[in-house]
Amino acid sequence: MKFTLKDYQRDAVHDALANLRKARRYWHNESDKSAFSLTAVTGAGKTVMAAAAFEALFHGDDEFNFDADPGAVVIWFSDDPALNEQTRFRLMEASDRINYNDMVVVEHPFSRRKFQAGKIYFLNTQKFGKKSLLVRGFDDKGGLFEAAPDAQLIRCGIPSRTPSKTRI
Repeated sequence: MKFTLKDYQRDAVHDALANLRKARRYWHNESDKSAFSLTAVTGAGKTVMAAAAFEALFHGDDEFNFDADPGAVVIWFSDDPALNEQTRFRLMEASDRINYNDMVVVEHPFSRRKFQAGKIYFLNTQKFGKKSLLVRGFDDKGGLFEAAPDAQLIRCGIPSRTPSKTRI
């Protein structure tokens, strides 16, 4: 980290990593999903705290006694593309272990079958609108293409209403 965490930030990162540790255990032992959130007042340094947690998640952290997760992927989801850009900038500003190439803005065309480990993917609600090219399966020339599983949102946890390998 480029910044020294304040005591309350360190406590919040510790709690977030404890939740990630539990989530990892639930997933590996039970194939059970879990969720948690990090909340704090405006100006408390949520993005700085997130950067510390992401560094530990991807690279491990002796201070927090947290082992790196080689398969970890972070999806940063908001309702505002400008907020995502601000977050990317702040993460790079706060972290000395997360760089520009580790952060991916999901744009059309996005044709990966799955997200790459060790990356932070930025999405916003507009990307999932019914007019969004990201989920409709159209190329830049306006033609149709064979739908890949990610185009049907299976990877994002949203069940598809159309069977696999159909034209959309």
